[in-house]
Amino acid sequence: MRPAKTALVVFGSSQLATIVGFIATFYIARYFGPATLGMYAVVTALLFWIHVPASAVDSALTKRLSEGIDQGAFLSAGFLTTTALAVIVALGMIVFEEAVNAYVGAPVARTVAVFVLSWFAAKSVVAALHGQDKVATSSLVWTSSRVVRTGSQIALTFLVGLGLTGLIWGHTISFVVVILAGLAVFDIRPQLPSLEKFRSLLEYARYSWLGGISAQAFNWMDTVLLGLFVSSSLIGIYEVAWTVASTLAIISTAVKDAVFPSMSRFDAKDRRDEVRDFLNEGLVFAGFFAIPGLVGSLVVGTRVLEIFGPEFSQGGVILLILITARLSNAFSAQFQNTLNAVDRPDLGFRSNAAFIVANLVLNLSLIPIFGWYGAAVATSLSSVLTLLLSYYYVSSILTEVVFPLTEMGKEVAASLVMIVPVYMLTQVVSPSAVTTVGIVVAGAAVYLIVIVRISSRIRSKLLSLLPKRYQYEWLS
Repeated sequence: MRPAKTALVVFGSSQLATIVGFIATFYIARYFGPATLGMYAVVTALLFWIHVPASAVDSALTKRLSEGIDQGAFLSAGFLTTTALAVIVALGMIVFEEAVNAYVGAPVARTVAVFVLSWFAAKSVVAALHGQDKVATSSLVWTSSRVVRTGSQIALTFLVGLGLTGLIWGHTISFVVVILAGLAVFDIRPQLPSLEKFRSLLEYARYSWLGGISAQAFNWMDTVLLGLFVSSSLIGIYEVAWTVASTLAIISTAVKDAVFPSMSRFDAKDRRDEVRDFLNEGLVFAGFFAIPGLVGSLVVGTRVLEIFGPEFSQGGVILLILITARLSNAFSAQFQNTLNAVDRPDLGFRSNAAFIVANLVLNLSLIPIFGWYGAAVATSLSSVLTLLLSYYYVSSILTEVVFPLTEMGKEVAASLVMIVPVYMLTQVVSPSAVTTVGIVVAGAAVYLIVIVRISSRIRSKLLSLLPKRYQYEWLS
């Protein structure tokens, strides 16, 4: 029950963060246009890639803290390692200032150097919270920082008059909030680490670092390579489509983050049946929103993008392809999470390596020919490959790993029922931001009603999150 309730809190806070993120993206797109949004996306993509070594350390820190042994020493070892990496990268930004400015298209290298320090520290604090089984708390902290980020960006750009620099400083301020708030709720305190603690972290990180690259490749490789071939305006439109597609994977991410500490503890006690049960639950909810989102995008995808401006309607096909990529990734992420939980990052390393190679080769092959369509297809195909490989590796460890095809079929059926009223509304309601949001909300309501009625498993899981009094009222 605790992981389920944690997932609910994470999902709820993530939904709020998504709304705030949409407001920020809408503001940037409307106020600056797609060109500035594209440059901001390039800066963020660059930072995600640079953070890869530190993300491996963060992954190792979460795993070791979740095991409940020598937590204070592991905390210190993780923080010290991340700090050293952050300082090296920040100095590199300053030393190669001209190259960074040329790539981004604006003189922001020194601002980005400060951004690096806050980014690395905030991510490390969040990793430590996850390791302490404070996933819900970290999600609330992160959501609060998202509100601060949006408010700071609007204040620095609209009121103070800063441009791209204001967007970056607003992002930096939000990370400072994560650091301060996260440290305030820690249950453990740093202790002097031995060299063995550093070796233990690095032993895990030497496999998990590729998982970090894989995650960033999925999120940002297409953006980085598009920066070499297409205009900033197209990149801005592409990023809006990616943002919309990513909202559909929120519940999958929430479940994955919520169950990891429990899966890790059960594995340490050699209770693999419980690990398998958690994996199966994660797979059920991986497509909970992504499947109806994919179906719905066939009808209202272009209208959703037009909310950000008429020029963004060009990304309708891109949105459809990227939702497909997100759906595949939602399932593969559950398998990758399981491999990390059972302390087999080496197998995750192999599937991640295959994804990175495929993603890079496909992007470099398809973007010069098909432009941004090639980038979207490359991301989608490589994510399908990762899904197949990660499923194979998990099946080699946990016997009787089965896709919950019955529940997935019910999600598809509910989506097909949903699309009927959605299509009818699009034919009678004139397009506008308000009516489009209304159609999406109506479609989501129809889907939820249908899926709760036809799936006893999903219904019981959702009802278990309610107080018992309301469960009885529903059942009666």
